[in-house]
Amino acid sequence: MIVDFMCFEFPERLFLFWLLPPLSVLMAYGVWKKGASRKRLADDRLADGLLGAYDLRRDAGAAFLRFAGFALLLLACCGPQICSGLQPVKRGGFDIAYVLDVSNSMRAGDVRPDRLGRAKQEIARIAQRGTERRRSLVAFAGSAVLQCPLTADRSAFDAMLDAAAPELLEAQGTNLRSALDMALRSLFPEGSAGAAPGPKAVVLLTDGEDHAGGIAAAGRELQRRHVRLVVVGIGGDVAATIPSDGEEGGEGAVMVDASGKPVGTSLDVKTLGDLATGAGGLFLRSDPPSSVADQAREFLQAFESGDRWVWEPFSREPLFQPFVLLSMVMLLAADLVAKGKKSGAA
Repeated sequence: MIVDFMCFEFPERLFLFWLLPPLSVLMAYGVWKKGASRKRLADDRLADGLLGAYDLRRDAGAAFLRFAGFALLLLACCGPQICSGLQPVKRGGFDIAYVLDVSNSMRAGDVRPDRLGRAKQEIARIAQRGTERRRSLVAFAGSAVLQCPLTADRSAFDAMLDAAAPELLEAQGTNLRSALDMALRSLFPEGSAGAAPGPKAVVLLTDGEDHAGGIAAAGRELQRRHVRLVVVGIGGDVAATIPSDGEEGGEGAVMVDASGKPVGTSLDVKTLGDLATGAGGLFLRSDPPSSVADQAREFLQAFESGDRWVWEPFSREPLFQPFVLLSMVMLLAADLVAKGKKSGAA
């Protein structure tokens, strides 16, 4: 017996539904605030004469329709589908968390176009030649942020990669430990027991400066979880200056320390090499114009566990169009309800 059920093309986007509870609270507060403001302004009879008749039920109805329309749009963004039956299918590949250093030192121009630009190019090349099922992106400086959750949507990942910049994080400096911890959380979102089966890897791209410590413990944790680590070092051996975006320095200005001396930054090969060794991983140095993509992929594929059997639907039928249409109807109805209230008051 074949059973139809709803599934999603982009299940990683379901986290967007966490926006709905605060949105419902804000909408309810807005309806209450409007009524309370009228009462503070004047009594009901005078307020009706000045502002027109007020219908709480109509106002609440319009807010509910807007809320429902927004919820349906979120559902459509997740790619709802009608799925029929289940069949065993062989799947290869692995999940990769890309960890990108966006600290100020990555602005240094000792590699072209600069360290950050070079790191983005390496990520794009590794991902382009890869067979990973899903990928995530962690951006870090003095703290870490999950720039893109684990996803199979390549266009969404590429957009988040392009947007990664030092301005994303107020806390500057470099904290490799927090970045690796965030990468693990992206690969194991519900703990190790709830994570999807299959091999996992972390690809770290940084110049190696670390101001927090604890990276040896982070490397051991990766090894304990059987997560493969590739560390890609970006930068030169000779200290390079860091461009400054401050208005006072003008074009060509560089960052200076408290004594007014230019801040220099170079690739810390020892720190990154020790991290890779401690995690049972691989350290690579990105030296333009050649890329480390082939070496990184070759290393990761050596640990790939081969094809895995997974259960997938027999067939999938897209279902997002009805949800988009229904959402538009809801939003239009909300507008008509609100306009009806105003015309009734006139």
